[in-house]
Amino acid sequence: MKGKSTGKTTGRAITQKVTGNEEEFIKLHRALRGELNNANWHFVTWKCLWNAIESYSNEMNVAHTFFTLSMRGHLLETLLRLNRMFEKGEDGAANISYFLDFVEKNMDIFTTPAADSRKRNEEDMILEKQVEAVKSSQITRDIVKEHKSQLKELPLKKLQKWEDEALAYIDRKVAKKNVDIFDECPVDIEEISRVIDTVHGILNVYSVAYDGQRLDKDLVFEHGIKNMLDAIKDGRKTNPK
Repeated sequence: MKGKSTGKTTGRAITQKVTGNEEEFIKLHRALRGELNNANWHFVTWKCLWNAIESYSNEMNVAHTFFTLSMRGHLLETLLRLNRMFEKGEDGAANISYFLDFVEKNMDIFTTPAADSRKRNEEDMILEKQVEAVKSSQITRDIVKEHKSQLKELPLKKLQKWEDEALAYIDRKVAKKNVDIFDECPVDIEEISRVIDTVHGILNVYSVAYDGQRLDKDLVFEHGIKNMLDAIKDGRKTNPK
């Protein structure tokens, strides 16, 4: 009957019921992954625009206020989301330290038989996620301890400083300036990339251990930005001043 299960198998494994701790793990991991992905997408956009300044400075200065605010907005969104992942507070949903503490106290959710079953349930439904074999004893307290050590080595104070500076320099005067290198708000691109890559790697360790899913953080959209700037360049050639 339409709308009701017939109870027949369809070739796809029945979804395994998750425990309360597993639900919490899924919630925490999903929140962190969402913050990280959005931070990375904004960062990639900012880098693409920043790297285009030298080749497309004339085109970007056709609408300098738009490009200046867009670039600063993407940088600020990157820093806001990354800093949120390291904030200490009552709501640990998007806090990486809280997540690791939770994992350390509930490592039974990564038991191999259960994780392997989850992998089989998901592998023919996930199209954009690589599904890997779940290894026995993949998560240990030593691994969690190592991840906590990795976080302590990240330039978190610099992230907060860059966020404060980015906020301080978004004003009417800045908005009307021509696009230029961010002399007022210098950031270290490699350091931001290191933060993103470190958290990405940590989250994937637990994702693979839980259900075999290795998630990708990247989107390919830089060509769209270049196409837009090329269109402006062609328009300037067609309608010279």
